[in-house]
Amino acid sequence: MVKLLEIIDETFDGVFQGELLSHTEISNWARKNGLATYIESGKRLSDVEYCDIMDESITVGRQKLLLTLAAPDTPPGHPLRHEDVEVLGIAVARSWDGDSIKDEIGHSSEKAGHAPSYIVSDNGVNLAKGIRQTGITRHRDISHSIGLILEETYKGQEDFEGITAKLNSIRLKYHLTDMAFLLPPKQRAIARFMNLFDWVQRAGDVLGAYPGLPPKQQEAFVFVVENKTLIEELTMVMECVRHIEQRCKRDGISRETAKLCAWAASKLITGSKANRRTTAIGSKIGLYLIGEAEKVADKDKAHIISSDIIESTFVWFKTRKPSNKLCGVTASVLNIATIGRLSTKEGRKNFDFKGNVESVRLVDIKEWRDLKLLDNWAVNRKKILKKTG
Repeated sequence: MVKLLEIIDETFDGVFQGELLSHTEISNWARKNGLATYIESGKRLSDVEYCDIMDESITVGRQKLLLTLAAPDTPPGHPLRHEDVEVLGIAVARSWDGDSIKDEIGHSSEKAGHAPSYIVSDNGVNLAKGIRQTGITRHRDISHSIGLILEETYKGQEDFEGITAKLNSIRLKYHLTDMAFLLPPKQRAIARFMNLFDWVQRAGDVLGAYPGLPPKQQEAFVFVVENKTLIEELTMVMECVRHIEQRCKRDGISRETAKLCAWAASKLITGSKANRRTTAIGSKIGLYLIGEAEKVADKDKAHIISSDIIESTFVWFKTRKPSNKLCGVTASVLNIATIGRLSTKEGRKNFDFKGNVESVRLVDIKEWRDLKLLDNWAVNRKKILKKTG
């Protein structure tokens, strides 16, 4: 940002009159706005129904960030966007167990003035336990839940493991050659069964185009033809899953959506290409949908059933956190609170940037950091080495 301001200043003949901001000033302003926004979060929820979306990040310098987002009680008619939610809880610990998660839910509920109608989370044992202890209804995130169903079905299956291993070896062999454009995306090391769509679709596309490929490319991708039956099976499963997830992420889970999506899943059981595995997947998805719909007390109401928005928030955070892992989670995590407020033109127009900067002092940020965050090892190392030096 500082470099951009320098370029603007040069281009417009010193428009800033030599008063350019430093990176420290910009960082301080961002954190002040983050803390001010975070302090105010929850106040608008005092007399409205809402739901929580909770998740913990992967380890960041031996620290785990637990986030709680407040979302509308009913789906807004589209997959949740950042402007639809607000950050209700930011907490950091070495690890999170059921008791500590229960406590954080209590803190967030106090901040909002009352408890949420329900909570959406993945299938983490600690999250499930903590939410269960509160007595609040919990919805299992649809992407994680269906990912687990796929994992139970395909993990350890000889044909599936064989083609995924072949795809990985093909990627290593050809990723720097003129055939790289045909390669499927890299599979995730963690929760890879939530990310089957892209590589299954690419494999299906290559299978369809195979007869017209040059001999060299046919030789490289002959394994696709050899696994035609499996690829067609996976394509059928992925098309069904994509349809169900898109509908539930848009409309939420209700008696009606569960009925329609369970019917779509039944095609994996009764379709002309159905087999033992697709039948198992279709049955389990149908049971999952019906089970989640039964948690909605009002038969005419829908609940949010996706935690994609919190995954998106974590991605935003991870791309902007300090690259030095010793830093752990720093006060820059406060910037998460402003994502939704600044994600739309209207939000930016109504954002009280100046008021926030004036209402929060640097000492307030330090106090929040000392109270909520853990030790920054990079800072500790610097202090120790400075003393010994």
